[in-house]
Amino acid sequence: MRNVLMFILVVAVLAGCVDKGTQSNGNVGNTRVDPVADEIYNELMGKILGQKLTTASNGTNAKVGLKVPYRDGLTMRYKAIAACLSWDANSKIVKRGYTQFFSSDDWGYAEVGAINGCEGKKNQKSLNCKCQTIDHNDVNVLKIPADYRRAYKKTSAATMSKKNVAALKSNEKRYYLDLAWEKLLDQRKVYSVMVKQVKRAGYVTSASLIGGKTCDAVFHFKPSGLGEWEVNCVDGTKAVGVMQTQGQDKGSKGNGFDTNGNKINFVMTPAPSASQR
Repeated sequence: MRNVLMFILVVAVLAGCVDKGTQSNGNVGNTRVDPVADEIYNELMGKILGQKLTTASNGTNAKVGLKVPYRDGLTMRYKAIAACLSWDANSKIVKRGYTQFFSSDDWGYAEVGAINGCEGKKNQKSLNCKCQTIDHNDVNVLKIPADYRRAYKKTSAATMSKKNVAALKSNEKRYYLDLAWEKLLDQRKVYSVMVKQVKRAGYVTSASLIGGKTCDAVFHFKPSGLGEWEVNCVDGTKAVGVMQTQGQDKGSKGNGFDTNGNKINFVMTPAPSASQR
């Protein structure tokens, strides 16, 4: 018998998504830079985590009337959030009919439990929406329908204000990447990269690395400071691994492998203030 912790929150909210951008859509070993999914994820999670619990399973540490303790208050190792969503590409609105929280000591069962709970309530209430996972262990796994994505991108590009652009740029900082990459680098090399930070995620876009390769990178951190990273280059080079922060505003260090099994390790340190522009 799996040891399971379950939270249930019933809501009927019409959530309009704003124009902004950046985070990733993925789970462990499958993260990617996806600004559209990031913005919608942030909007949905902000509303979900701001809600108060209407019901809570017996024996859990959740209490009716309190906010959802999803980020830091769960005792099981793995967790997931699934919601019944309706996507309106014409108005760029996502209707959220029901949200299910599930926690378990098994990675896969956390997501299965969340989806099953959502589907059960959807059938019980005859809801016209689709149950899908939004978050799996503090990682954005939201999948956006193709027609909604196209409409959202057009609106976002046309309406992003100067204020929003300035806010995005203000979250971008320069770091020094001290990199060792087996077979691709003869010795360690230091690169200057701009990292855009959004909550517990960081993004590097179109960085010139290793003989002029153009690469994107995404980092995800947990409250403990442990995290995961992925690099994708335009020539098909890919790599994934784990990392650890070295303290607030002190950078991070990590290691991993590319798809050919070559070892990678790195240290990222913030550039001095005078080098941030």
